[in-house]
Amino acid sequence: MGWARFDDQYTDNPKILEAGPWAELLDMRAIIYSARMETDGLISRAALKRISHGIPKVAERVTMLLEVGRWTVNEGGGWWIHDYLAYNPSKAQRAAERERGRARVQKHRASTGGNAVTNAYQSKGTGEVEEKRSAPPFVKRCRRCHQVQFDCSCPPIDLVEDVG
Repeated sequence: MGWARFDDQYTDNPKILEAGPWAELLDMRAIIYSARMETDGLISRAALKRISHGIPKVAERVTMLLEVGRWTVNEGGGWWIHDYLAYNPSKAQRAAERERGRARVQKHRASTGGNAVTNAYQSKGTGEVEEKRSAPPFVKRCRRCHQVQFDCSCPPIDLVEDVG
C-alpha cells in the first residue's frame, strides 16, 4: 500500500503557481503514482497515459512542468519528479521498513507462542495453556436476575456493565 508525502506549502510553490492548475494536478497525480508503484519519482510514458486522464493538452502540461523545473527528462525515457526523494521514501527504504515490520511480527509471535486468538491464558514463549478464563474481566449482567449476558433471558435493556 503506497502513500505520498506533500509539503504543506506545495500549492504555494512558485514552480507550481507558474505551471498552472492542470499541471499541478498532473504533478500531484505523478507523485501519488510514483509512491504507489514505488518508482522513486520516475514517470514513464505509459504511466503518463494512466495518470493524465481528464487533463486537457497533456503535452503542454508536461512541457510546462519541465520549463519550471518540477520535472526533468530521463535519458532512458520518461521524466523524473524534482525532489521526489527529498519528501518520500525510496523503494529500498520502504522494502527495509517492511522487512523490519516482518521481523518485529515474527519476534512477537515467537515470544507469545503464535498468533492465535484465544480466551485462555498462555505462558510466554511456550504457548501452553495455563488457565482457562470463564468470562472476561468486565461482563454485562442483568439488573433483574444478575445472570451473565449470555445466560439471561431478560430484555437487553436490563443489562449493565459489572466488574467480574
